[in-house]
Amino acid sequence: MGTLRMPALETERLVIRPFIEADLEACHELLDREGGEGRSREARKHWLDWTMASYEELDSLHQPPYGDRAIVRKGEPRRRVIGACGLAPCLLPLARLIDPNASPPNEGYMPEVGLYYALSSAQRGQGYATEVARALADWALRELHLARIVATTTYDNGPSQRVMERIGMRLTRNPRPDPSWLQVVGILVS
Repeated sequence: MGTLRMPALETERLVIRPFIEADLEACHELLDREGGEGRSREARKHWLDWTMASYEELDSLHQPPYGDRAIVRKGEPRRRVIGACGLAPCLLPLARLIDPNASPPNEGYMPEVGLYYALSSAQRGQGYATEVARALADWALRELHLARIVATTTYDNGPSQRVMERIGMRLTRNPRPDPSWLQVVGILVS
């Protein structure tokens, strides 16, 4: 396998591309103000610099193209960022979800590749998340030769669960209260 670098991906209405320096203000607004993270502009600049450097560094180490990508609409002159998405390494107790009787010590924690997406509130409800999730999942399964890809969300995030279902993920609910961050998992098998 050659380079693992993710190219810009295009859907009917969107482009998924690497972040660039000019995206700082949009990132700060989307991820911090609207997303509730509350980082300072300086902290967000540090994150953006790290994110941009990771594209090259992961590729030079022949590692998967984990990390954040910008979502922009096609045909807009400035191509302002309307969301973020990407792939992330994650360690999930999927055996627990597949077999509720799984028990310690490891409860079936497995390394996975996770898919994520976030859009500004003004851009939600237009099918963009489904376009992005489908494009990322299709690319990752095909080009990285993954056996499966996962996504997680909360019990009360119906829109995200519907996106997962629309791209063919099977949803599974965590039957236990822990870990608190693992509530609903979507699994897409290649």
